[in-house]
Amino acid sequence: MFCDDLSHLLPNYNNICYTEGIYTVYETSADSKVKGLTWTNANFQIFNPDIAKDLTAFFDKAKAGDIFNFNCDGVFLFQGTTQKYLFLCELKSTFDSSDIYHACQQIISTYIKLSMVLNLLPNFRKDDVIVKGFIVSRPAEKTYLRDLHKLTMMGCKSNFTTEAEFCYELCYNSAETYMMQFKNCHQLKDIPLGSETITDRIEFHHINVLAPNSEISIDAMKYAD
Repeated sequence: MFCDDLSHLLPNYNNICYTEGIYTVYETSADSKVKGLTWTNANFQIFNPDIAKDLTAFFDKAKAGDIFNFNCDGVFLFQGTTQKYLFLCELKSTFDSSDIYHACQQIISTYIKLSMVLNLLPNFRKDDVIVKGFIVSRPAEKTYLRDLHKLTMMGCKSNFTTEAEFCYELCYNSAETYMMQFKNCHQLKDIPLGSETITDRIEFHHINVLAPNSEISIDAMKYAD
């Protein structure tokens, strides 16, 4: 299994592990309004988030693009009925377009950096894994989404997904789901990434945490085959 291979490859990252049943991703900020995302049916291989975080220093020293400087709250591999999934999670206190878009960048950044390591493993194949990003926050107000829609209609059209477009497309549908193509990610436009070792898209999901609740529980199988 990937976690066993990763533990042998990176022995100092000792909280690479398996979990069954229930697993919670926590937001550690003291003033956070959204503090936890609990997964049920969570038969996960959990990756130490410090793996991606520690690679941030490498890219910072190399003066690489900003997209390599971000990190998300949780990363784990999940085996559905027939398909493997890589789940990446980021918790935000409010629904603000800049925060939600930043969460998107954090998830993309973490995925790219973690992929550098996962592709060293003997049995990892990127085509075997569907990548999903989960952004957890307070729900968006309808008036706020209408304002975002107006912003998407202004100015010249671009091939790249703007902050307003991402947030509007993510949340102005009943499923609150949006497929982000890497070719449409503005911060990746000048970065020559290979297609053999990383996916070309991430399926994003927005999870609402209604006030006054600070945590939410969801079933992992809802997002699998």
